[in-house]
Amino acid sequence: MLLLVSVLTMIVQYYSYHILGFLAANISYNFFPESDEVTRLLKMYGIIAIAMVIRPLGSVLLGRIGDMFGRYKAVNLSLAITGGAAIFLGLIPNYSYIGILSTFLLIIGRMLISGFTSAGTDGVRIMVYEKIGRCRQYFGAGITAVASVIGSLVASISASIFTTSIFPEYFWRVAFILGGTLHFLVISIRKISALEGNTAFNYYNDVQKEEGYEYYKNLPLWNVVRQYMSRVVISAILLGSISSSYTFFIIFFRAYSSTVLHFINESSFLFYNTIGIVFYVLFSLISGYIADFWNANKVLFAFLLILLLASVFFTVCIRLDIFIPAVYLICSGCLGGVSVPLFVFVKKVLPKVVRYRLYAVSHALGSMFISLPTQIVAMLLYKKLGVHWAPMLYFIVVILLIPFAFSMYIIVTRSTYKSFIINKI
Repeated sequence: MLLLVSVLTMIVQYYSYHILGFLAANISYNFFPESDEVTRLLKMYGIIAIAMVIRPLGSVLLGRIGDMFGRYKAVNLSLAITGGAAIFLGLIPNYSYIGILSTFLLIIGRMLISGFTSAGTDGVRIMVYEKIGRCRQYFGAGITAVASVIGSLVASISASIFTTSIFPEYFWRVAFILGGTLHFLVISIRKISALEGNTAFNYYNDVQKEEGYEYYKNLPLWNVVRQYMSRVVISAILLGSISSSYTFFIIFFRAYSSTVLHFINESSFLFYNTIGIVFYVLFSLISGYIADFWNANKVLFAFLLILLLASVFFTVCIRLDIFIPAVYLICSGCLGGVSVPLFVFVKKVLPKVVRYRLYAVSHALGSMFISLPTQIVAMLLYKKLGVHWAPMLYFIVVILLIPFAFSMYIIVTRSTYKSFIINKI
């Protein structure tokens, strides 16, 4: 029941998070009718980027609630806020009715979703990690990673369906309202699970049993972060690298291949991009399953080594104007294989009594400073250097941040390589 409800929670959260991006081109006219098509799209993506500034606020609020009153309540609050915001976005009047106010309301709705989706799904990941049992922690992380991808895919399909010519022009609103409604349905399912005595979803906060709970209970967040600053920085680098690498290779490269890499057939690459997502999902599950029964440290570094070698080879191929689908799929799959052990590692190095606060803050910082600039930095590299393979250098640097962060952890904890085994942390 824990995994099923967690999967549903992740799917609806990421559905609402991604639906605006998928609908941006179709609905931009409703909010910026006086601009040309390109400008309207830029403004829509600008709103999505601006809304990211509230993410740390959501992390602070939900992180504290999750550590003080239980992960269950924090996740439910996240579902309620983002679900309400999604319905709100579906009901905003067009620019022609209320003018610039429609744009202002769009920003508010998007901010609520951006601010509370990430912190809410962090709570789901932590709940699964803490409740699923030690022998299935990595596979549980793989399941939640897959659920986030499914949420994005469902949003893409929904956007395509509700903007087809068979529906009225305003039917894009149904995509938002339907998604928001599903949030409250999931809340009901979670409450039923709690009432039935499922220990993973009850109202009791077992963090209260942890040593140091009373000390950290009213300690300001900055003091908590400062006490574990090195681990927060390392976690931010790792979580930011995971998000950035996925954004680059699965999302950015899809658009980049069609606009710059003209030697790649667009329709063919869309097919391989979809298969790449499937590989990411499968390798996430395989990585989690193997890590639970073998040395997770070796699983991580095996996938990481293959990913680095494949990325370098893929860069050389791009430089020679050659696209080899098998190499692209290997990179996509290894991204999933690397991400699952990393998700678990970050949770292991953060003390349970402050885990939600530190994980959410680390995720927010990593997203803002490493993941968010990914597409902009990659395009700037292409424009400044004038070579079409330059963005791949950025991708390789992001991947190299992972062993760099692990090296930092060994240094700051004064661990030896022999003691640095993820399963033992």
